[in-house]
Amino acid sequence: MSGNETYDELYHAYPDEPAADDFVRRANHASLALGNYVWIDGGEIAMMIDGEPVNMLNNDTLTLDMSSSWTNDSAPFSAINKTAVVPNLNDGFLFPAPDNKSFFQFGGETNWLFNAWLAPFTSIGQFSINGEGNGSWSQFNPGGSSGFNNVTRPARALAATVDDTFFILGGMEDSHTTQQTMNLTSNVPIGGVVSFNMTTGIWTNSSAPSHLQRPNGLNGMLNSVPNFGPVGLLLAAGTGTNQDQTAPNFENITIYEPSDRTWHYQTSTGDVPSGRDGVCTVGMQGDNGTYEIFMYGGRANQNQGELTAPQIQQNINLDAVYVISLPAFAWFRADYPAKNPRYFHTCQVVGNRQMLSVGGLNALDANSPKMSQDTATHGLQIFDLTEMKWSSQYDAHAAPYTTPQVVKDWYQK
Repeated sequence: MSGNETYDELYHAYPDEPAADDFVRRANHASLALGNYVWIDGGEIAMMIDGEPVNMLNNDTLTLDMSSSWTNDSAPFSAINKTAVVPNLNDGFLFPAPDNKSFFQFGGETNWLFNAWLAPFTSIGQFSINGEGNGSWSQFNPGGSSGFNNVTRPARALAATVDDTFFILGGMEDSHTTQQTMNLTSNVPIGGVVSFNMTTGIWTNSSAPSHLQRPNGLNGMLNSVPNFGPVGLLLAAGTGTNQDQTAPNFENITIYEPSDRTWHYQTSTGDVPSGRDGVCTVGMQGDNGTYEIFMYGGRANQNQGELTAPQIQQNINLDAVYVISLPAFAWFRADYPAKNPRYFHTCQVVGNRQMLSVGGLNALDANSPKMSQDTATHGLQIFDLTEMKWSSQYDAHAAPYTTPQVVKDWYQK
C-alpha cells in the first residue's frame, strides 16, 4: 500500500475473498446458515498487500455454497455487492425470516479502522433471496406502531432466535452504534432483552437480571433450546462480570422462558469452561429428547498490552470445544490438544452434523507487532459434532447428528 492510495482505491483493487496465501484473518462479522448456503456479512478482513497484513472492511456479503463437499482450498465463495442502503457493521447479527426466503441484519456498530466514519441511524437491513446464492439488500420498514422507535442498536450483545422471535440480550452503546449516540465518550451498558416477533412485527423491551449486564458488552453465550418449554427457551451462561472485572465461568446457567417472560436459574456440572468472551456456539437436538449446545474458542479477559506467560497459556487453553447437554446440565470437553486459540469468529451447523467455524482473531497477537496469518485456510474449520473431532474437509452428505458417545455414557450411568 503506497501513501497515495485512498482506502476506497485500496479496497476496490483487491478481491472480496483473497487467495489462500494472501488471506490473513476475518473477524467481527456475522454469519447465517440458510438453505444451501452460509451467508457472511460485515466485520473486517485482513489480507497480505506488498508483504504486509492490511485490515479493511468487508464491504460485500459473501456466500459459501454448502450443497457439495469441499476442502478449505476449494471452498466456493461468491460475493454480492452491498449497497449503501444497509450499513456494514462489526459484531452484528443475521437472523432468518420465518419463511426462510429472506434474513435480517440488526445490532453492531460501525468500524473503528479509520477516522472518517458516520454512525448510521438505528435501522434493520433485509436481504431477499432471489436465486441460488444470490439476492439483494434493502432497508426493512418496521412501521410506526411496531415499537421499533423505542429500540436502540446494541453492540457486543448476545442474540438467538426462538420460534418466530429474535432476541438480543444486553450489549452496550457507544459513539459508533447510531447517530443518536455519536456524542458518547464511553461505553454505556444496555440492560434487558429486546425481542422482535417476526409474525406480529412487534418489538418489545423486557427487563433482565442485573448479572447479565456488563459495560463493554456481554461475554459468554446465549442459545435457543427449541425442544424445551412451550415455545422453546433461551439459555445464557458465562455472562456478566466478576468483582475483578474478569468474565465468570459457565457454571451458573440463566434460563429465559419467552412465553411468560420469566427467568430461572440452574447450576451446571462436569468439565465447566472457564470465563471467556468472543466464543461461538451452535445447538443440536440430540437423542431421546436431549439438546446439546457446543461452544468453541474465546479469549480470556486481560488488560491492554502484552500478555504475561500465564496469560499466554491461559489463552492457548481456550482452543477447545465444549458441549453442555440438557436436561443434564453437564459439560464435556472434546479431547484434542489446544494450540490455535481464536475469538470473534462465528459458527454455523452445516451438512447435518458439522460445525463450520468462520474467521477469528488470535489473542496471542497482543505480543506481536503484526497480525498473525490464520492457521486455517480462508479461516474455515470443520468440526464433526457427533465424533467431537476436527475434520480436514466439509462433507455435504454426512450422516445425521447423534448425541456424542461421551454424553450418552453420562446419561447411562
